[in-house]
Amino acid sequence: MTGLAVALGVLAVVAIVAAVLGRRQLAAEHLAVAAAKERLDERAGELVAVQAARSDADDARSEAEARATDAEQRASAADERAVADEARANTAEQQARAADALAADADLRAKAADERASTFEAGAASAQERAKAAEDATTSAEERARGAEQRAADAETAREAAQRNADAASTAAQLAEERAVTAEARATDAQDDVAEPTGHGLDPQLMWTLEQMRSERTWRQSVAVGNENASVFDGATDPLLEALQVELDALREEVGAVIDLDTELPDHVSAGASVLMLRLAQELLAGVVHRSEETTLRIHADDRDVLVTVQSVDEAGRPVEPGQLLDSASTVVEPIDGGVRIRNVITEG
Repeated sequence: MTGLAVALGVLAVVAIVAAVLGRRQLAAEHLAVAAAKERLDERAGELVAVQAARSDADDARSEAEARATDAEQRASAADERAVADEARANTAEQQARAADALAADADLRAKAADERASTFEAGAASAQERAKAAEDATTSAEERARGAEQRAADAETAREAAQRNADAASTAAQLAEERAVTAEARATDAQDDVAEPTGHGLDPQLMWTLEQMRSERTWRQSVAVGNENASVFDGATDPLLEALQVELDALREEVGAVIDLDTELPDHVSAGASVLMLRLAQELLAGVVHRSEETTLRIHADDRDVLVTVQSVDEAGRPVEPGQLLDSASTVVEPIDGGVRIRNVITEG
C-alpha cells in the first residue's frame, strides 16, 4: 500500500508538473498567437498603406498622363497656330511686296503726271505770250488803219481843194484809196493773227460777237418781250456792261429774287477777256440765284487782273456759297473766295 501511495503521489506530482508545464506552454502559445496576430495586423496595415500608395500612384500616373495629353494637345495647337501665323506672315509679306510695287508704280505715274503738267504749263504760258503778241499786233494794225483812214481823208480834202487840177486830184485820191485798202488788208490780217493759238482757229472777236448775239436774243425773249425792232446794244458805250445787265435782268424775271450789279470795268479789255468775264459771271450766278434771296455780282479791276465774285444770302440771311467753279487747273483763271481772279486781261491803253 505504501508503494502504491508513493506511486500515486509520484503520478500526482508528475500530473501537477505536467499541468504546470502545459499551462506555461499554453501561455507561451497564447503569447505566440498574440504576437502573430499583431504581426498580421501590422502586415494588414502595411498592405493597406501599400494599396493606398498604389492608388495614389495610379491617380498621379493618370493625372500625369492627362497633363501630358493636355500638354501635347496644347503643343499641337501651338504648332498649328505657329503654322497659321507663318502663313499669315507670308501672306502679309506678299501683300507688302505688292503694296511696294503699287507704290512704286504710283510714284512713276505721279512723276509722269508732273512732267505732263509741266509741259502743259509751259505750253499754256507760251500760248498766253502768243495771244498777247497777237493782241499787240491787232492794236498796232488798228492804229495803222486809223492812220490810213486819216491819210485817205487828207487825200480826199486835197482832191476837193485841187478841183482845178482834176487829173492830179484824181491821181492823189487813187493813191490814198490804195493806201487805205492796203491798211485795211493789213488790219484784217492782224485780226486773223489775234485768233487764239489753240490749234482750233478760235477768233476772240468772233466769239464776242456771237456772245453779244446771244445776249440780245436773251434780252428780247426774257426782258423786252415783243420789242423786235430795237437792240439792247443800240447806243451802248460798253457792250460788256450791257451784256452783264441783260443776264441780271433775265435772272430776275426767272427766279424773282433781288440781283444787283456792282462793276468797275476797266477801259482796255480785249474781246477774248470780255467773253471770259461774261461767261464766268453767268456760271457764278447760275450757282447761287436759285438758292438765294439777294445776290450781288461784283466785277472789279485789280492791277492787270479782274476779280469776278458773287455775294448771296438766303431768306434767313445765311451766306450762300457759289462752290468750286473750275475743277481743272488754269494759268488764266484762279479760284478765290466767292468767285475767280482772271489774270493779265487788262491791257495798257
